[in-house]
Amino acid sequence: MGWQDTHIYRVFTIFKRMSSWGVMAFLVFQWAMPMRMPIISNGEFKYTTEGYRFSWTMMLHSKADFIQPGMFFGDLRPLCGNAPFPNPDKRPWSNPQAFPYTQMIGQRGHAALVMYPRQYPRIATTLRTTIQDMCPGMIGIYPSVHSSVNEGPFTRLLDPQANLTDIFDLMQDRPWPVKLWQSFIDKPPEGLEYMMRETGSLVAQGLVPKIAKPGWHSFVDRSVCLMVDPIRFFSAAVTIKVLRAPGAIVVKYCKTGDPNLDDDCVHKRLKKGKKTRFPESRSMFITIQAGPGDFCSDERGRGTMCGKGAKTPLADPVCRRAVEDIAFEVRVDNAERFKSLQ
Repeated sequence: MGWQDTHIYRVFTIFKRMSSWGVMAFLVFQWAMPMRMPIISNGEFKYTTEGYRFSWTMMLHSKADFIQPGMFFGDLRPLCGNAPFPNPDKRPWSNPQAFPYTQMIGQRGHAALVMYPRQYPRIATTLRTTIQDMCPGMIGIYPSVHSSVNEGPFTRLLDPQANLTDIFDLMQDRPWPVKLWQSFIDKPPEGLEYMMRETGSLVAQGLVPKIAKPGWHSFVDRSVCLMVDPIRFFSAAVTIKVLRAPGAIVVKYCKTGDPNLDDDCVHKRLKKGKKTRFPESRSMFITIQAGPGDFCSDERGRGTMCGKGAKTPLADPVCRRAVEDIAFEVRVDNAERFKSLQ
């Protein structure tokens, strides 16, 4: 009996064939998984980072949600019933209505969260557990998250009207095959999306520079979102220049951090194209002068302020279905004060 007639040879032959198929399957997997990134993100992966955990663009994009103390744009705002949860961090550059969750997750955890924003609901749920004994009534946690990609404009990343803890709870009831598939496509169930879409559209159209002038930072937002959730600075002295807006941009700067106390606040309406300087204030809120009745939908059903191209009134404007229509630049005038803290 020859070697080829032995049982060992037959086992070796089967193993060799299986190994070939295994190597081929491994190579196909390594090719197919990264290929899904531009498809599942609709080409917005550098903003949403959907599919980033297994991609060809790993480490090719930088993201930031911070300029200096008092100018942090990754806030989570807990509500106890209808009242904001008081921030235990009393430093003058802290947001009185946000929780300092970065102290819980550390610098490495925060860096990972910036790159993987799908983890915000999980972080929000951990935060809910932390404060539940101190918070009477129902707890909701809402994001105020803006991110700069590759040193470009800060753009709104998450829907400020989305209760992240409710979203996390609803996602736990999914059957495991659904969880597996939705993890592959990096999407939550239908109706639970909290990621903003068409992010960076003004930059893509060439309406806003990809990178601001030296010493300046640019911001892009949506009028519906800015009405609901103003952009906030704390203990900052800044100069602001409005590049484009469908309505009047208003800055409210106050001696305290409470936006409901108007007695110690000054309101100033900005003029498009003009630089306006503001003194260092405990809190500063950048918003748009508008109410719910001032918004319409454009030809694609996206929310913006009523005017040319948007004439169908919106009974209930929704931030996540709004179009990017606001851009302004900010120069920090008291950066020297905080250099020792960064």
